[in-house]
Amino acid sequence: MMNFDERDLVDWAVTAGFEAVELDYRAQVDVPADPIGDWETLKRVAPNPLVPTYGEAIVAALAATGTPTRRTMATAFLRARRPHWHR
Repeated sequence: MMNFDERDLVDWAVTAGFEAVELDYRAQVDVPADPIGDWETLKRVAPNPLVPTYGEAIVAALAATGTPTRRTMATAFLRARRPHWHR
């Protein structure tokens, strides 16, 4: 998922009518990689049904740019409450 940032997530939640919007954001640069025990299983996993598997992403990244030199991660947790609708 690309082409948006944490401010967009908050704006979208507010625009959709949610209340008590909270966002926790964490960015890490040059993160040491955790050891991976089962590469074959991991390569068949997609972190989201709308994106390629890790294996497909690795092949595409290596074909496009060579060996990656940095590992950057960003995680956002958005919490919000639906308003109570009165009839």
